[in-house]
This record gives sequence, C-alpha cells and structure tokens, in this order.
Amino acid sequence: MTKQIKTTGKDLAWNYLGYSLSLGINMILLPVVLHFLPSDELGLWYVFLSIGTFVSLFDFGFTPQMARQITYSFSGALSLQKNRNI
Repeated sequence: MTKQIKTTGKDLAWNYLGYSLSLGINMILLPVVLHFLPSDELGLWYVFLSIGTFVSLFDFGFTPQMARQITYSFSGALSLQKNRNI
C-alpha cells in the first residue's frame, strides 16, 4: 500500500523561504564579516565560501534526492521503489 504525502501552501512557502535563505545567507553575512574580520581571516572566509560553492556545484542534485527519500521514510513509507517513467 502506497502512502501519499499531502502538502499544503504553507509547506511550499516554508520550502521557498528555506531555499532562498540558504542561497542568500552569504549576502546577509557579507557586511557583518567585512566589518568584524581582519583581512587575513576574511581571505580564509572567502576560501571556505568558494569551497562550499564548488561542493554545491558538484552535488549534481544528490542532496534533494536523499532528502526526498528520508522524508518518505519519516512519513511512514514501507518501501522505496524506483520509478521507471522513461
């Protein structure tokens, strides 16, 4: 028996809010970091920021797929099956 996950507009709004915050958090942090960090630590912060960007670039969509499967499991799915809609 397949269990359907019901989503509402509220769930969609939270999803968009989380996605936009994850994309824009560095723009929010940039003025704070520029004000408080000395130049050598600022350079290190830029290195970490670029490494994080490369990791998300090479992710190839695995994170949303894993999150979807984990959500199915937490919502009570008894089995995860491959869908062959080619």
